[in-house]
Amino acid sequence: MVYEIKSNTTLFEIDRAEIVDISVGDMLQTKAFPQCQYTWTQQDSQFVESNPDAKVYLQIEHSSDNTYKHAGLMVVPANE
Repeated sequence: MVYEIKSNTTLFEIDRAEIVDISVGDMLQTKAFPQCQYTWTQQDSQFVESNPDAKVYLQIEHSSDNTYKHAGLMVVPANE
């Protein structure tokens, strides 16, 4: 049996140690999708700082024209 997942979004977990010095306006990109660049915002900094144990993901979206683009940042709070 094959179950098809309808979502077009892929999540890449960000290692916080790799972005410890990130500043607003800096760019994030993955090796797998170098054409997808995400610009770090003040809101991203606030979310990450206020959720120090949360996992942080970069979202990449597959478009209907068969291209990929950044879709944003996702902060998932840690389970307590």
